[in-house]
Amino acid sequence: SETKWIFYGIFSNLQTWLIGVPLVILLDTVSADASYLIRAFIIFIFSVSLVTMVISPKVYSWFQGKTKKGNNRSARPTINTSTRNAVHLSGIHSPVPSQVSAEEKER
Repeated sequence: SETKWIFYGIFSNLQTWLIGVPLVILLDTVSADASYLIRAFIIFIFSVSLVTMVISPKVYSWFQGKTKKGNNRSARPTINTSTRNAVHLSGIHSPVPSQVSAEEKER
């Protein structure tokens, strides 16, 4: 699924080259300020476009509450330190407590 978005990001970089390089060549002799501004925009677009194209679908699906396993985002991975307290671990996918087998509970 990320392959599609990586392709879009690379295609966006190609478009930036096709539009940005001729603009830099044209504006280099006309105005130093305009040439600097175009170069700054090109650097910004290269830096942000691929990362945005890969990360934004993941952020969107997270906000929609969808994950690959079908869990809702309220089922957060936790480590039970006692019966009352739990520590939330960001980025670690653990099974929902109801799915933990009796053998794993005894460990």
